[in-house]
Amino acid sequence: MVSNTPDMITMANNVPVFRLAEMFLIRAEAEARLQGSKAAIRNDINILRFRAGITSVSSDTYEELLLDIEAERRREFAFEGKRWFELIRTGRALEILPDITSVNQLLFPIPLVELQNNNHEGMSQNTGY
Repeated sequence: MVSNTPDMITMANNVPVFRLAEMFLIRAEAEARLQGSKAAIRNDINILRFRAGITSVSSDTYEELLLDIEAERRREFAFEGKRWFELIRTGRALEILPDITSVNQLLFPIPLVELQNNNHEGMSQNTGY
């Protein structure tokens, strides 16, 4: 039975977890962006695909390998809330998401307290907020 301790009520014990699958995909993406060993990149992707019973990737170009990594991240981390941040990080949100029509939709608002406490004269709220 779950107790109603303060941690359970406030979720103050919520910590991010990096799974081994994420480590493989991070390494594969880093290798691809540095134009490293294509065999090592494919191996990192295929370890996860083999575990899931999916056929291996055999892409030959770095661009194809990066798309394979993106697709694998989408499958591996489905429902974990990472897709949006991956598309923003890689600069592909405008290209992939049909409802995003402006760069302004990719930015979060700057918290009011930060705007008030920052003395830099060029500090202003992100457009659209």
